[in-house]
Amino acid sequence: MVEDSPIILRLATRILQAAGWHVMGAEDGAKALAILKARHGDLALVVLDLQLPKVDGEQLLVETRKLVPDLPVLVTTGWADGATVARLAATGPCSFLAKPYRAPELVEAVRLAGAG
Repeated sequence: MVEDSPIILRLATRILQAAGWHVMGAEDGAKALAILKARHGDLALVVLDLQLPKVDGEQLLVETRKLVPDLPVLVTTGWADGATVARLAATGPCSFLAKPYRAPELVEAVRLAGAG
């Protein structure tokens, strides 16, 4: 779970853990990239905010595809135009969840995106 808002990161992590998933959290793209490089074999899904400090969400998605081309990614964002959505979706397994979202919407989006 990559989210720059500490409150949203904590809350989303708790929601997903309560639904039965193990969650690793990162508050910026650089930390997420380090986790991805070290643990990509352990990951079933990346939940990724587009607006991140240090390494933005779009660049993190590019790096994710280099390491694990078929790893599903759920992009969460409060803004994305059609061109951005199409560009991101063309990289590989990618779904989208608009912010703000509610707990059941997050759980369902993660399930549908491929985390089981």
